[in-house]
Amino acid sequence: MSKVLSATLVVLLLASLISLGCSAEEEEEEVFLECGIELAGIEQVFVGKESATVDVVFRISNPNTFMVTLDELNYTLYVDGNITSTTGLFEDRYIPAKTDLNLRDGFTIPIQDFAGNFIMQGKSMQEAMGAAGAVWENIGKGMAKWRVAGEMDIGSKLGSSTKAFNLE
Repeated sequence: MSKVLSATLVVLLLASLISLGCSAEEEEEEVFLECGIELAGIEQVFVGKESATVDVVFRISNPNTFMVTLDELNYTLYVDGNITSTTGLFEDRYIPAKTDLNLRDGFTIPIQDFAGNFIMQGKSMQEAMGAAGAVWENIGKGMAKWRVAGEMDIGSKLGSSTKAFNLE
């Protein structure tokens, strides 16, 4: 009986040592990788005589093994090389590990504000309305060239980062 008990104790002791050796494997240290941002698209919602509304769609990618938070995304929208306005997303968005998140932001462009940008460049009212009208026509036909420039702030358990972007 004592031999059986001794053998059982030896087996249990060996099993414990083996399991301790396996669990003592070195864990990889987590590092904070920079998140990516792409312009997934500019989708035309409405174009009228007085305003145009588009959805600006961003794709934010989190390459990390842990969740990150998009704290803020500020951007300026350009159409055919002309500034429309500056806006942003200011509510926290949580992005799970190894995930891409599409963010849609509705953006309304009043034509009088858009024409005002041309006036600020030194054009007369008539020239500004003509220039704004030409771009407006491109927007209506779906032929406008869009660009978005700005910064995004990302936070995580390992730190934070600010990334500038200029996307077409």
